[in-house]
Amino acid sequence: MDLDLERRVRFGPDFTRRLGLALASASPGGRAFGGKGRGEGEGHELEALRAWRSGDDPRRLDWAASARSGEPIARVVRGESSPERLVLLDASMSMAAGRPSKLQLAAEVAAFACAQALHAGGRVHLVACAARTRDMRLCGRHDLPRALAFLASLEADGRLAPAELAQRLAEPGEAWVLGDWTTIHPSCLCASRPRGGLRALLVLAPEERDPSPAMGVLWVDPETGERRAARVDSAAKFEYQSSLGRELELRALSFARAHSLFVACGSDDPFERAARRLERA
Repeated sequence: MDLDLERRVRFGPDFTRRLGLALASASPGGRAFGGKGRGEGEGHELEALRAWRSGDDPRRLDWAASARSGEPIARVVRGESSPERLVLLDASMSMAAGRPSKLQLAAEVAAFACAQALHAGGRVHLVACAARTRDMRLCGRHDLPRALAFLASLEADGRLAPAELAQRLAEPGEAWVLGDWTTIHPSCLCASRPRGGLRALLVLAPEERDPSPAMGVLWVDPETGERRAARVDSAAKFEYQSSLGRELELRALSFARAHSLFVACGSDDPFERAARRLERA
């Protein structure tokens, strides 16, 4: 028996319209993100110099420092605020389960997280962890098409490395962690909680939330290939869902104790619902 997986991300023709509507109905400026900082070019007192980033205001260019280094250098002025958001996406093979796949929903929520932060005047570090970790940095609204193209190019593959996940979470700023974290203890995520807070989305496939009773079920680990046949009757289904409910409650409590937010949803839920729950203050 072959395992039917959806490994690729495919945005529908109406996704851009839905994303725009979701942004319009979200908290103004991204309440969960802290709102927009000072405008570009505001402030006068020089605080630091840094490498030029795509999307920087041309007025920030320091001509003298750029001439000395041979590379474009930007000025950072005191009082200027440019909040950061880390969007960390699990793209391991287990995310290919479900119809639509868990990866599909996580990518759609990631697109919302990027768009909301960019529209609020912030910067985004978008990271996809899988067999080969990929990332990109976004600095303005004009970078949103790049983010969507990046997400559309993802393919579920390999296994997630908890050590790398913890290292990524040590970055400053707020973090949205989106994926299938059933094998990772909440303490692993919360211990490296960024200074700006942690918002974690756990995505479950429909058959993980609601296995059909009185049917033969083949449980398959997409990452290891391990298979286990089981028969699910009404009693087994009740016990499974009760155990799952207790596990999700314990995870939510662990995140709450770390002043972080935990949300669980199904891959067949609309991304707007998951995004609303994650972006609440």
